Amino acid sequence: MQQSLKTLLAHSVDYAGLFPPASLDMKQVVRNYAAYRKSTESWLLARLIVPVSRLGEFVLELGELGDQNNPSDQWHLSALPGKDLSDDVATILNFNKEYGNTCRIDVLELKAGSREEIHSASNLIPKTWDVFLEIDVNQLSLIKEIREQGRKAKIRTGGITEGLIPLSSEVARFLATCVHEEVPMKATAGLHHPLRAEQKLTYSPDSRSAVMHGFLNVFLAAALLQEGATAADATDLLEEQDIYNIAFSETSIRWRSWELSIERLADLRKTLLVGFGSCSFDDPLEDMAALNLV
Repeated sequence: MQQSLKTLLAHSVDYAGLFPPASLDMKQVVRNYAAYRKSTESWLLARLIVPVSRLGEFVLELGELGDQNNPSDQWHLSALPGKDLSDDVATILNFNKEYGNTCRIDVLELKAGSREEIHSASNLIPKTWDVFLEIDVNQLSLIKEIREQGRKAKIRTGGITEGLIPLSSEVARFLATCVHEEVPMKATAGLHHPLRAEQKLTYSPDSRSAVMHGFLNVFLAAALLQEGATAADATDLLEEQDIYNIAFSETSIRWRSWELSIERLADLRKTLLVGFGSCSFDDPLEDMAALNLV
């Protein structure tokens, strides 16, 4: 595996196995995550995503791991609150107080549809937590408010129906706005696969298919924008479907006339693109293997 690709993707996948289309039960998700943490592919793994309402289940299943889990090796979770944010923040504070030596929540992800919602949520959540506010791709003006509150942005890049997949131009404008406002961001949903392609929307044998965004496309488009590319350039890269048009080396990644150095890729991950949520950890790895990337 080329070092440039590893730099681009290191610890980028937040495992969301509880959510569609995987929709696994808590026992399986906890056991999967424990196994991924010990695997040779752990370099790709980031946090485990758990709804606040299911933290009790999580604690029980973590306890069931026994010798499979090293209690001194802290788990890092990202939590999704419900309707009562104030109550959920209190729940997380209590959770961290009781279980913080073995697992800690220091990331919160929630939707926001207005400046008022962003401001209200930010006031309720400790400033020391990373907060990702998911906004609609047509509400890009909210990214400025997210920056002013010192929070991060989140984009939904797909789902279990074709209508949930935003246009490449919409994703490009979201990324460009984050670059312009210097707001770190993450993506979620629909990014199981490294390269844009037609894929099944769910794991059902009779699932419909649709052209889905690739996480390599999204990461590299963000890097391109940081290099000064236009939203049109980023849109073209988001629609790239031929892996042979992307050249990976130890020190850089090239696409068309653009060359992204390993230093710039590291800066991208540090300052702009935190990662992406995926209900599968195996799909990204298997597809990268099929493309001879790992």
